[in-house]
Amino acid sequence: MRFSCQVKVVNRACSGQHQPRSKRSTISIGGYGKTDSGSSLYILHQTPQDPAGVRYKISGDTKIADSFAKKGTVTVRLSNPPLDLLIAGSPSDAVKLAEIIKNCTTNPGVPAKKLKLTNLESVPKKCDPMPQKELVIDSNKKHRLIKSYPSSLENLKVTSAELENIDPRILRLQHLKVLTITNNRLRSLPKSIYLLYNLVTLDLSGNELGFTTKADDWDWTRSLSLCTSLKTLNLSSNKIRMLPDSICNIKTLVELNASANELVTLPNHLGLIRSLRILILEKNQLRWLPISLTWLTYEYFDVTDNPLMDQLPPQSLETFEINLKALSASAVLSNRIAVDEMTLPRELIRVLEGSCFCHCKKPTFPSTPTHFTSKRISTSGSHIMNSIAPMPLSTYFFGFRHCGRGNCLNLQSR
Repeated sequence: MRFSCQVKVVNRACSGQHQPRSKRSTISIGGYGKTDSGSSLYILHQTPQDPAGVRYKISGDTKIADSFAKKGTVTVRLSNPPLDLLIAGSPSDAVKLAEIIKNCTTNPGVPAKKLKLTNLESVPKKCDPMPQKELVIDSNKKHRLIKSYPSSLENLKVTSAELENIDPRILRLQHLKVLTITNNRLRSLPKSIYLLYNLVTLDLSGNELGFTTKADDWDWTRSLSLCTSLKTLNLSSNKIRMLPDSICNIKTLVELNASANELVTLPNHLGLIRSLRILILEKNQLRWLPISLTWLTYEYFDVTDNPLMDQLPPQSLETFEINLKALSASAVLSNRIAVDEMTLPRELIRVLEGSCFCHCKKPTFPSTPTHFTSKRISTSGSHIMNSIAPMPLSTYFFGFRHCGRGNCLNLQSR
């Protein structure tokens, strides 16, 4: 086994003295000559300053701290000499290293072939370069010249490349955490984006997502991996008139930027994303906000340059005919039936995802509000952007639909 990483060598005998910083390194683990079971195994530590490297013998007293191996960090504790090797690299390499050392110290008879050990005599006397983690492509010409993407990429930015579809090769980058595809021509994302299960930030600003006419084009927002990993989503400047209700499935979302679009309404369930702390909705066509947004506490909330109502409108007496879909959705909720595509048809799931709410937080149907109330936005700071002069700062009009229960009607009339 051989991989590039950052290594800090700590001498426990000199704990009170200055210790060297971590260095770019190459770690190899194996033996010299024939690495049969029972032969001596070593860790070879090479750096640019010492390409020949220093070898450390793995004995029965060697310990491995792998609590953070899945985050790419392990510590190898040697008994002689009394050193700690603090190794930081890719999670897969860290997990594999910990597994090999544990097998070597607890099961010394394990065949070398199973452990994938390296013959250290044939190791090149040089420190390998660190794997590439960032890549920027800022033109169509550069994109066409890309033959392959380094599998180690964690941050990829593709801008002004005239992309109409995401390059399928990008979806193979399993270490990718930040994906920025801005100022292109994307109208949808493939469902296979679920393959990027480590994605934390997705920036799609300056594309054409608002030009899509099919509801299925937003199915990528239902991706299980995105719904459990994505924290930042930027959809600004896409000419979007309506955000899909399915975007509320991304329960880990902390920041949502949908500014500079043509939004007329927002998903009623947006306030059910409990982790949401930053909401940027400036430069849209919003007249009112869904009542669920009052259930969150924000660090930053921006609705400037929207034609929001500045006075309470007459309460709507409009009635809607309750159709079979609404009755079915109500039955699903009252019977607490699991909402997934294994038990319910897609059309019914969409009705449930778009339900309105009463101010008591009970889902109501249809999705259109019939009443409005003025409420304040709760914040953990002072970062509230408001362009409505007649109203107090952070107070807005929110739409809701009564659930019909008497106590809710009495509460609203107070």
